[in-house]
This record gives sequence, structure tokens and C-alpha cells, in this order.
Amino acid sequence: MKLVGFSTYFFAIICIFAAVCPAKSEKHLYSPPPAIDEIRAMPPSAPAEVALIEVVAAQRDEYRLALEKLRAYYEKSGNDMKLGWVKKELRAIAAAPRYSYMIDAEVAGPSLKASVSIPEADELFDQAMAHYSKGKTLGLFKNNKQLGLALDKFNQLIREYPVSNKIDDSAFYAGRIYEMFGDYSIAATYYQRAFQWNPKIDYPARYRAALVYDWKLKRRQDALVLYQQALALDPITEANREYIEERILVMSSPEFPQNQE
Repeated sequence: MKLVGFSTYFFAIICIFAAVCPAKSEKHLYSPPPAIDEIRAMPPSAPAEVALIEVVAAQRDEYRLALEKLRAYYEKSGNDMKLGWVKKELRAIAAAPRYSYMIDAEVAGPSLKASVSIPEADELFDQAMAHYSKGKTLGLFKNNKQLGLALDKFNQLIREYPVSNKIDDSAFYAGRIYEMFGDYSIAATYYQRAFQWNPKIDYPARYRAALVYDWKLKRRQDALVLYQQALALDPITEANREYIEERILVMSSPEFPQNQE
């Protein structure tokens, strides 16, 4: 009986050890990101794009941190000439454009539905709108910091609450901010997502997209289609209706130039 008891005890210990220490061949729950050579071998796809963007972001940070360490070294060693070089390079990095390349509305895709009332999403939207209002309270001038904070929250809402009934509103106002920043292609994407996510949106998203395609991107065929849709589906003012009707008449003429890309 004692031998049987010992055997049972020993077997239990082995089982516990196996559970705590899985075999090396077992797949980890979180796989490490692919190596750069693996990424290069990937066909063009969303996962490949995300992987490359993550590499760019990581290497940007590593480069800046390495320069910061070099600056600290030259400050301690008293090499003013090389310290000046490092500071100049750091200033150049700070002044250079740093695109995120990940456009939240693009990643989310056109098939989301703005349908569910979520208190957390509603609160986030209110916070975003507060920043948006502050960003526009300076007359002809805009407060880029406040608009940037609003944009971050609109995008956060789209990422974290993709079924919220505020994603279409967030996309519309994010489009307005991108348009103010001069990022017209991104603005057009957000306007399109706004009415794709809610075809009965309370804002003139098709009209705004049409204006961007027409006057900023010179994609006149796309603009014409959106003007026609805006006329039928958007909540627009009488003045905007008259403008759209006149613009459609002009653009429908055989002599009117189409896309000028």
C-alpha cells in the first residue's frame, strides 16, 4: 500500500511539473514579431504593412535614444564640437515629419456599423468634442494642439469601440480635422467611413468628401458621384443644395475636364 501511495504521489508530481514547465516545442501564446527578412518575403498585405510600420517606429525610437546617449556622453566628456553636431541632428529629427502610416479609419474597414450606445464611448466622444471646440475657438486661427488631442480621442473611440453609435460621428469630425491639417486623402477616407458606417449620418459626410475630391485631390469623377449622392442623402442647407446642383451641371458637361491627377 505504501508503494502504491508513493507511486501515485510521484506521478502527481510529474503531472504538475509538466503543466508548469511545458515542452519547448509548445507554441507560445504571444509569438515574437517576424524578422525583417520574413517581412520582406511577405506579399503585400495588411499584416505585412503593420509589421513594417512597427519596425519603422521601433527603429525611429532606437535612433533617437542612441543620439540622446551620445549627447550625454559628449556633455560629460566636454567635447563641445561633437556635442553641437548631436544637438543639431536631434533638432533635425524633431523637425522632420513623422507619419504614423496607420490610418485608423482605413484599418477599421468599411463594414462597421454604428449601432450600439456605449457609455464609455459616449464619454470619450464628449471629451474629443470639447478639445475640438477649443481648437476652433480662435476665429481664423486654429489651436493645433487641441485639435490633435481631439483627433487622438476620435481615433481611440474608433479603435476601442467599433460598434459604438459614435464611430460615424467620430469619423466625420476626424475628417474635418485632417482637412484642416491639409491631409486631404486621409480626410476623404474618414468622410467615406462616416457614411459607410452609418448611411443615415446626421452630418454632410458625402458633401465634404465631394469637396475634397473636387478641389483638393482633383478626382472629379469621384466628386461628381458623391455630389449626386449628397444631393439625395445628406442633410444639407439650401445654399449647399444650390451649390451642388450648379456644380453637378458644370461637371456633367462633356467639355469639363475630369481627373487631373
